[in-house]
Amino acid sequence: MVYDRTNALTLVEHFHRNKSKLSLESRMKIAAETAGALAHLHSRSIIHRDVKTANILIDHTTHTVKVTGFGASRLLDEDEGEMEDEVSTLPGTSRCLDPEYLKSHDVFSFGVVLMELLTRQEAVSSDGSERSLANDFVFPVQEDRLGQILDGEINTDKFSFEMAKKVSELAMTCLRSRGEERPSMEKVAEELEGVVQAIMKRVEHSTVDDNISSASRTSE
Repeated sequence: MVYDRTNALTLVEHFHRNKSKLSLESRMKIAAETAGALAHLHSRSIIHRDVKTANILIDHTTHTVKVTGFGASRLLDEDEGEMEDEVSTLPGTSRCLDPEYLKSHDVFSFGVVLMELLTRQEAVSSDGSERSLANDFVFPVQEDRLGQILDGEINTDKFSFEMAKKVSELAMTCLRSRGEERPSMEKVAEELEGVVQAIMKRVEHSTVDDNISSASRTSE
């Protein structure tokens, strides 16, 4: 599968190279579209196996999201022996070929993407240290210290914080150690779409309120 990169950058390029400003609404739309794409793959018995911000493209013109990096993806009904050998090399996996178990690895990786969207921190430190964003994220969320790790661009008001908290809790379910306890990508996509709709509704109400205030000042 070939994508035109002329008018697109990866999410990791937006965040860590260009330092692009992304609103909470934009981040959640990226998350929801990515989750929807992965849910569609899973419905077609395809596991991606390399979900990360470097494999999420954002088009400059349409702002649509495209999931890339299918070099490691596999059909769940491929030759069982080949799949067993490849799956056993994935971190933290057993030699288990249950379809839902395999899909859960995409869910875990997507949970890491959610963490990056909320914090703007790299999943794995690029400075050579062993620091992992998953470890840095889990404890503050568990200890109700989310505000300490949220990207300052989205931690600006009570509503934004509540939406970010809801998404952080969703990320935590994706990061559960037992694959069978993680939600399906379909469920994750559904939850994120609800977040996007709530944010858009809030933005629409704010716009209406601003227009009413502007009209009132003009009539005075």
